[in-house]
Amino acid sequence: MKPTDSRTLFRGEVEVHSFGTASGNWALRGYGREGCEAYNPGIGEKVESLLGAHRIGRLYMPSPHRFNAEVAAHEALQVSWKPGRIFRGVDAEGVVLDKIGDACGLSSSDCPTIIARHGLTGLVAAAHAGLKSLYDDAALFENAPKRRYASVVDALVETLAPGGLDDAAHLEVFTACGIGALHFRHPWDDPVYGDRNRKLCAYLVFEWGQTACTFDQISLKSIIARQFEARGVDHRKIRHDDVDTAGPQRHGDQYSWHSHRRDKDGQRNFVLTIRRR
Repeated sequence: MKPTDSRTLFRGEVEVHSFGTASGNWALRGYGREGCEAYNPGIGEKVESLLGAHRIGRLYMPSPHRFNAEVAAHEALQVSWKPGRIFRGVDAEGVVLDKIGDACGLSSSDCPTIIARHGLTGLVAAAHAGLKSLYDDAALFENAPKRRYASVVDALVETLAPGGLDDAAHLEVFTACGIGALHFRHPWDDPVYGDRNRKLCAYLVFEWGQTACTFDQISLKSIIARQFEARGVDHRKIRHDDVDTAGPQRHGDQYSWHSHRRDKDGQRNFVLTIRRR
């Protein structure tokens, strides 16, 4: 099973393999293998095949469906799909990889995955970064109490570099496999969501600059970069791929990537992050 996109990051310290439409549907629903199989038959065998194909020690698959801006320690994933090898079972955007050979697997359609590494400790984390993972929607629009982290970027920095700005300067960041701004429109004239979209875009521009939202086109990659810079990460250490999951890239007679924005069919891509050193 060949990834649609593969990259080696941070001077060989990390591998990232992104699987799109050519490898089928990677949707995960629930924690246990049986429940995920009932929703998406064959997903258990497909996930298990990654262990040997990519020389993985343990594979951790957090569930980011709540967009809660949390990053978990791997010990929090207690539901085992394969004893001692594949784990799920926590509502979090991502997980910390503190052992060489361990991996994080994230299922999504348009939401990018952030991969971050600390240059001194070697700690690696991968996290889902949907729009609502990057700001506190309930606090902004519903006057709800603020959640622990406004953004999953805050959680990643606090987890990997708890020593403040000087510590965060050691982080390197890569963003993979997400929707591009051109196809991530939030129309201001929408009859239902227009006012909300306008307020959201104004908020994003105020917080993270004009490139965060150009008219009604929201750039997740730009927001992620600006947030890391604000936390002390050197802009030269923040990179991203050129994937647009909702874009026209094709594999044969089909699109290269699943996209909720484009298709709304419930199918998902899969981003596999492996710590190699």
